Amino acid sequence: MSAISTGSAGGSGGGTAATFFAVGFFGAALFVAFTGAAFFAAAFAFGAAFFAAPFFAAGFAAFAAFAFATGFAFFAGLDVDFALPVFFDLAAMASAYQSPGVECRERMILVTGSAGHLGEALVRTLQAAGRPARGVDLRPTPFTDIVGSVADPEVAAACMDGVDAVIHAATLHKPHVATHTRQAFVDTNISGTLRLLEASAAAGGRVRAFIYTSTTSAFGDALVPPPGAPAAWITEDVPPVPKNIYGVTKRAAEDLCQLAHRNQHLPCLVLRTSRFFPEEDDNPEAASAYTPDELKASEYLYRRVDVEDVVGAHLVALERAAAIGFGVYIISATTPLVRDDCAELRRDAPAAVRRRVPEYEAIYAQLGWRMLPSIDRVYDNTRARHELGWQPEHDFSSVLARVRDTGDIRSPLAKSIGAKGYH
Repeated sequence: MSAISTGSAGGSGGGTAATFFAVGFFGAALFVAFTGAAFFAAAFAFGAAFFAAPFFAAGFAAFAAFAFATGFAFFAGLDVDFALPVFFDLAAMASAYQSPGVECRERMILVTGSAGHLGEALVRTLQAAGRPARGVDLRPTPFTDIVGSVADPEVAAACMDGVDAVIHAATLHKPHVATHTRQAFVDTNISGTLRLLEASAAAGGRVRAFIYTSTTSAFGDALVPPPGAPAAWITEDVPPVPKNIYGVTKRAAEDLCQLAHRNQHLPCLVLRTSRFFPEEDDNPEAASAYTPDELKASEYLYRRVDVEDVVGAHLVALERAAAIGFGVYIISATTPLVRDDCAELRRDAPAAVRRRVPEYEAIYAQLGWRMLPSIDRVYDNTRARHELGWQPEHDFSSVLARVRDTGDIRSPLAKSIGAKGYH
């Protein structure tokens, strides 16, 4: 059963304006298109759709696109019915276009999993920037507008009403493997994703970006090389080898995103995020051998990212999705390590880190911390930085400086969210 809040941020005004202008100018478009000036009207309309959209919102773009389509159909001797699908495609492109620094209209962004670490961080950040965001989750929170599961058709329909972009962060996580059935993972991680993808693709081009939050856990057994082998250098080109139902369902959902792009032309980007949760490590050995902050600080070398940077990655992905179409990206802190360090990292991690970040030893000694003796993998975020234009701010060196100066490894956003556990 879903519960829909009446206090969610508004964002459908642009769609209303688009409808008003499109209908209002429908007759004028036909008149111009079927005169002897059809060719010139079409050329003017095509240019106007893109250059005027940021200033006159989606409505003028829709009118101009229709004039272009009908004008072209008339000039080419085609039936006017030919113009209609062209109209819809051009209207979607034109209304999504915006000039640098000019917001053509408020766009509603759906954020699933809004009661979780990342979901709350995303909604907080969007709202602070004055951008309309609609949160959905199983749990009611100040950042959740719709309570329910996206696998529920009624909830999914309510979620997608008037939405222009989707950030799908809701998921069952690795710790849920011990508490939930495999079918629950399929229902949430696969069926829920499929339902949102289909609703997005059916929106007639209105949804300009679908960002799927995946996980580096999808790489599975590829992350752990055999004994004596160098540490694994993990890029997006490493074939995933999922090792549990969590990894299998996340990979399946990634494939559904690729399918939606290939068959339905929905711009979909997959972000495989590394660790950013504040809870203690789920490995009892590691949790007992190191303090939580000690372990997390070392993980910024190879397998952790601050939630503030994860939010940043999702926001730049929203802007780049239409141009890229489909892509998979590793989202993890920028490592100071290089591929040539892999052999030494496996047998003597402190020596490899000392060479790259010599100042770490004094700070660790001051805090009574120890470096991990061995590191088995390193996530490389180069592709995300180059193709998305993502610029993460938090890395091993900045975390060291922060803990030295404040005694806390967390960013301001991470502190605001705190620990939530898993629900």
